[in-house]
Parts: sequence; structure tokens; C-alpha cells
Amino acid sequence: MKTLLATAAMGLATLGFATSASAFRFTPRNTSFTATGAVTLTTPTTSVPCRANLQLNTLTMGATITSASFGGDARCKTLQALGLPWHMSTGSAHSLQIYQVDLSSVALGNCGPSTVPAQDTDKGKITITSAGLHGSGQFCTLSGTFTTTPHLVITGK
Repeated sequence: MKTLLATAAMGLATLGFATSASAFRFTPRNTSFTATGAVTLTTPTTSVPCRANLQLNTLTMGATITSASFGGDARCKTLQALGLPWHMSTGSAHSLQIYQVDLSSVALGNCGPSTVPAQDTDKGKITITSAGLHGSGQFCTLSGTFTTTPHLVITGK
């Protein structure tokens, strides 16, 4: 049975059926980016709109978020990104995943770590829509739109 599965996998690879993760990448590669925008973190008891500033680096395959800071009201200013860098990958022309997103604050508690799906809406915009963050004893959601500078784009191989 193992031989049959290996033969089938090799046959599909020979026909050009590459995985979607290997068919797309972030461009320009090996570049530092900023991403700024409005985000809302929602916990079971409150919803907090904040401003976010992220620093990203694209790699040969994928990208990383290396720092994150938040502004707005007093609750936003205590928000911290834990476990950085967060890794990013893409599997199609407009979708991406951000891994191990973990946010914490004295006022809001812990939200994460979780994988956050997002959309690249062209022209350097990344949108997160009600992404679930499973926290310690609570469930949170994260939504927001970021503008990247320079424009982060997903391209095919």
C-alpha cells in the first residue's frame, strides 16, 4: 500500500500538481515592510478598536512579522504581541496565514496563540475578518485592515 501511495504521489508531481503553498509567494522578496492600520480585538466582554503598526520581512518563501505596537485608548497601549516573530505563508493569489498570533494585555487578558487567516486585497492591503484567537479561558476575535509599505503582493512562481 505504501508503494502504491508513493507511486501515485510521484505521478501527480510529475504531472505538475504542485502544492498551492509552493506555487505562490510574497513579493518583493527579501524586503522589509511596514503595515499600519485599524484593528479591533473583541473579547467576550468588550470590543477595543486600536491602531496597529507592524514590521514585516519577506523571505525567499514566506514572511515574518518581527514587531507589533498598538495605539489608541489606554487599553490599546497595554496590548502586547507575544511570541514574535510570527510567520506568514500564502496558499493562493489572495489568501495568507499568520501563525501563532498571540496578543495579551492586563486590561483584556490573553488572546491566542492561533493561526489567523487573512486576505491580500491587492494594492498592498491585508484584511483580517473576525479571525478567532483562542485564549486562556476566553475566545477573542481579531479584525482589521493594514496598508503595507512598500506594497506587499502575492505572486505565482
